[in-house]
Amino acid sequence: MCNEVYTNGEFYGVSNDEYRLILEATIDEARGRVPVYAGASGITTKQVISLVNIAENVGVDAVSVL
Repeated sequence: MCNEVYTNGEFYGVSNDEYRLILEATIDEARGRVPVYAGASGITTKQVISLVNIAENVGVDAVSVL
């Protein structure tokens, strides 16, 4: 199993709507073959909570909070 995590660290440049679309596309591509982990990073706790809620609502398997 691959334990590598890939990220571009560009959470400043992605809106909440774009974040949701990225997660939905990733879940669609994974097709249940592998778990989908979403990163939730932001400058405020409120922003991170919002991202976690989006990730939960679209059905990711886990969230990594930074």
